[in-house]
Amino acid sequence: MRKIKDIGEFGLIEEFAELFPVTGDIKSGIGDDCAVIHRGDKWYLLTTDALIEDVHFDLHYSKPFLLGYKSLAVSLSDIAAMAGKPVAAVVSLGVPSNIELDFVLDFAKGLRRCSKKYHCPIVGGDTVRSPSRIFVNVTVLGESDQEPILRSGAIPGDLVAVAGTIGESMAGSILLLSKSINGKMVISDRAYKEKIVVSHLQPEPLLAEAVALHQALRINSMIDISDGLSSELNHIAKKSKVKIVIEENRIPISKPLREFCREWDQRPVELALAGGEDYALLFTFPKVYQSNISLCKFKAPITIVGEVRSGRGVCIKTKDGIKPLPAASSFTHF
Repeated sequence: MRKIKDIGEFGLIEEFAELFPVTGDIKSGIGDDCAVIHRGDKWYLLTTDALIEDVHFDLHYSKPFLLGYKSLAVSLSDIAAMAGKPVAAVVSLGVPSNIELDFVLDFAKGLRRCSKKYHCPIVGGDTVRSPSRIFVNVTVLGESDQEPILRSGAIPGDLVAVAGTIGESMAGSILLLSKSINGKMVISDRAYKEKIVVSHLQPEPLLAEAVALHQALRINSMIDISDGLSSELNHIAKKSKVKIVIEENRIPISKPLREFCREWDQRPVELALAGGEDYALLFTFPKVYQSNISLCKFKAPITIVGEVRSGRGVCIKTKDGIKPLPAASSFTHF
């Protein structure tokens, strides 16, 4: 008899997608960043994310305020991946009955901070007792005035680009795990360390940036980078039935990530490809709009990393030639 570990997380998602095909007003269902529902002249987006203690976060360094902030931010990133705008969110929280009230209230204050910053009101949810570990589930409703961007729209000839930085969150996780001693952080004052730790603990969804990018570049496909660049490239290639070729020397590596890797003997490209939890955006767009990148004036850098071709799969061009780039992630659920 098959076990979940035999097919993995994405194999399980494919099994569910076969059981629950899209029908009627549902234009996209299981297997994309959001479900897409078309009613009248509106497109509605629906997404949900769960965070489980000791799976997604460690209370030695994930303080309640930042945990609340991140819990909403990661779901908002799914809305960004379709160039949508958030409408509202509901939150379910499971905690042990002996947890301190201040912990829960600080968690709620973190939620509120993210909610206000990105104009996504918290309108309800559920609170339950958990036998031992904390769990959080956030569901966000979004909307769009135009057809949302899916993973399946990449076209041969498109350019492949990244908005934001990648690899920093994984570096921050490594640093936090190695520096957590008896629940107290002992991180030195090196400037790069603060940057990568914040990248991991307090990600910022690129909501406004996604809308601006779509307006300027007429994006054909997009996904947020939650499981590492190589994994997300393979998702787009598979859904779009195309081949994607990227160049290793074009992968955006930030100065803080380079400094971390020099000190910690890590390869920055490997962290970028397989790290995850960056919540940057990976997208493809027609080459004819490349000059419009200059119109996108925001903090997140935009980097062209490759192109879409006819064929199947993902390849990476290195100094040693072109080789296949399978989906790789530092974390898998099963």
